Amino acid sequence: MKFLATLLLTAISLSANGQGFIDLDFETATLNPTPIPNSLQGFVPAASGLPGWTVYLGNTQQSQVLQNAFYNSTAVVDILGPNWGSGILGVGVIDGNYSVLIQPGASAQGNESASIEQIGMIPANAESLQFKAWGIGGGDFSVSFGGISLSPAYLSTEQAPSGEYYNLYSASVAPFAGETGLLEFAANGQTSLLLDDITFTAVPEPNALLLSALGCFGFLARRQFTRTRTPKQLTK
Repeated sequence: MKFLATLLLTAISLSANGQGFIDLDFETATLNPTPIPNSLQGFVPAASGLPGWTVYLGNTQQSQVLQNAFYNSTAVVDILGPNWGSGILGVGVIDGNYSVLIQPGASAQGNESASIEQIGMIPANAESLQFKAWGIGGGDFSVSFGGISLSPAYLSTEQAPSGEYYNLYSASVAPFAGETGLLEFAANGQTSLLLDDITFTAVPEPNALLLSALGCFGFLARRQFTRTRTPKQLTK
């Protein structure tokens, strides 16, 4: 029975994952085993720090991101972790080993936004896009798919394992279910965005694995029920 329950949950989880999107929790970074300590500024390849994502400052694609670093008032994208301490910037790593800081600000081209983006397909049964984030600076950040704003709504404030706090946001993606397009998270103006755990929530659709699990569950439940009936109950 425990096996069937696990199988059922696995089927539901598989039906909710975005196809083509990778590293939505930023945990697949392949960085130096000896990470850069806090406050030491060092660049790492964007492909190693944020696999699958494309990094932009303004309209210029970046080949590098910072690791465990912070440039005051400078446009940059940082991969924070795995030894990024809490209390810096007002929040530690939200979950796991890594979180991403998207920070707009000054650059060689003037005041610029910062963003990360990735092309993928939203699951056919997706209802919403949820993510954990912390806005630093009090301004706005944006989330879009295919160039259309998703207008994320605040759901709640939670506490991270680091002891700091983050906000949980949700945005409807039902109109884009089954579509392939560009997912973008951008920070503009004076707001830096600490981001983690991007997920799609869905109403599971029947699939072969799910139907098999339900069939096995029903068979065993019926068999157990038959065994527990008394001889009198079995007599017609």
